[in-house]
Amino acid sequence: MFKHQEMLTHALGLNYKKIPFRNYYCAGKNPIKIWEFFVKKGYATRRDTSECSGGIYYHVSVKGLDHIIRHASVYGLDKRFKDAEKLMERIER
Repeated sequence: MFKHQEMLTHALGLNYKKIPFRNYYCAGKNPIKIWEFFVKKGYATRRDTSECSGGIYYHVSVKGLDHIIRHASVYGLDKRFKDAEKLMERIER
C-alpha cells in the first residue's frame, strides 16, 4: 500500500476494521506534506486546535471518502458502502 493510502485508511480506522469508525489524523504541531496535498485537492480538511497537543487535525472529506469507495479493494473498505455522504454521516455520529 502506498503512503498516501495508509494515511487515509489510518484516519478512518480502516487499518483496524473494514468499516470506518473515526475520521481524524492528529499531526501534532507541524503540517504533514501529504495531508496538505489532500487538503489542496479537496480530499481532506485541516483544523488547527488546542487538542492533539496544540496541533493539527486532518479529516477525510466526502470527496476523499468517495475516492476511497471507488477504490474499495485497494483500501480494504467493506464493499457494501457505495454512498460517501451516507457513510460520512455514519462515521460522524
